[in-house]
Amino acid sequence: MKKIVKIFAALVLMAFVATFSACGGGSDTPDPTPTPAATPPAAPGNGGGGQQAQAPEPTPPPRDLGGIEVVIGQWHQNHCTETFDFAGADILTRMAWEERAYLEQKHNFRVIYRRMGNWDTVRDMIPDMLAAGSREIQVWQLAPAWFLGLVGDGAFAPVPDEYLTPELTGGTPWRAGHTELGRRNGNAHGFAQGAVATAGIYFNMRLFEEAGFPREYLFDLQAAGNWTWDNFLRVARAVQQFDAEGNITIWPLTTFHQDFFQSAMPSNNASPVSIDPVTGRFINTTMTREFQETLEFMFQLRDEMLAMHEMDVDGEWDAFRTMFAEGRGAMRAASSYVATEIFENLADEWGFVAFPRGPSAPWDGHMNEVMGDFMAIPHVFNAQEVSDIMYALSLWYRPLPDSEPDDWKIEEFARHRHPRSVDETMALYTRNTEWQRVREWATLPININFGDNFAFRVWTGEHTPAIVTEEAQPVIDDIIARSNTQLFGN
Repeated sequence: MKKIVKIFAALVLMAFVATFSACGGGSDTPDPTPTPAATPPAAPGNGGGGQQAQAPEPTPPPRDLGGIEVVIGQWHQNHCTETFDFAGADILTRMAWEERAYLEQKHNFRVIYRRMGNWDTVRDMIPDMLAAGSREIQVWQLAPAWFLGLVGDGAFAPVPDEYLTPELTGGTPWRAGHTELGRRNGNAHGFAQGAVATAGIYFNMRLFEEAGFPREYLFDLQAAGNWTWDNFLRVARAVQQFDAEGNITIWPLTTFHQDFFQSAMPSNNASPVSIDPVTGRFINTTMTREFQETLEFMFQLRDEMLAMHEMDVDGEWDAFRTMFAEGRGAMRAASSYVATEIFENLADEWGFVAFPRGPSAPWDGHMNEVMGDFMAIPHVFNAQEVSDIMYALSLWYRPLPDSEPDDWKIEEFARHRHPRSVDETMALYTRNTEWQRVREWATLPININFGDNFAFRVWTGEHTPAIVTEEAQPVIDDIIARSNTQLFGN
């Protein structure tokens, strides 16, 4: 019954979360600094009367932000409380936006999302407007590489830590990893909002049962700490099916090979680049044991035909989606947001577990890499203006009053067929920040093409790990050298 109630409630919430998952009103805290407690009444004196109790100190008035408009420049959409369709929204969406409208009126501010153009337009526009000292945009939303390419030049204003610590801002969920990555000279210059749910493995319970496994077998492996690459290979071989001519009819894994490689790296503590802790510069780590093991794991999957390529089924590049949806793939590697697509298309019961752990992982759980867009305030705004902007943002993104830490599960129960996908996988490994690390390679100002240099070359079956590694070295070294020059100079 409890699961049914959760699913019913979540269906109401779905429209809101899908469009405004990063948005939320919140309880109204007058200031990030705690208000001093009222002075307690004095104890009665001996022998003839006591002191009169002091009156409590008055509650400070709401902080007035002076009618500021906090314009967030980005490439997605235009929206604000004045243009939002309250009449056409469901009840929970309306509650969230009504809370925002209330806070804007009470504290005398507005937050406006303004679409400044498409991805390429905004990317090229930001440095020009920063160099010109424009005050049109109070907060820029930036792809990680854009931000890292500009922050070293003093393009963004420092942000006081009290506005980036959830305990001091009433629970506004700023991402700690982004805050630390955006520090320069001890001061935060960039920040990011919200939690990120990341990659794992979807599995078809019917096909696992047909292969002789318990329907919840992958959940059990994960719970016991035995969900590893070796066990992944073992179950992949077992669920594979062939017809009389030897053609594969059930593929163990369907996936977009580039995404799979990017998910496999953190599961084995690998990365193509890392940041030198002494110099702060990027260095090439494709020759490390962890990275080489990841590449060899990919080749093993392909050599044993355990992972499907679109050319194997004469399909389009995204044939991995339809193969899994039609019950012709036992597992699919994908991000957790794909759950909605799978729920709508796969009739069989299915589950979702974390990405299996590699042999060089120095931990017992399942690490994910996360990376999202940065937000940053142009350097032309002074300390008081930065304080006002950040206070407005902390109100805008704060959770709704009376919200609970597990409220995010309501949406997830509606998207997942099995409760263990949420209570175990999502709660432990995709929503738990202790098992998330920042995707450092995504912060390079110059992009690494994982498809051309690694994943595509594995899937064609025409190369070896040694050849792929050797031929990738000059490409990676050049990207790192140019990125370091752009960030730090010669």
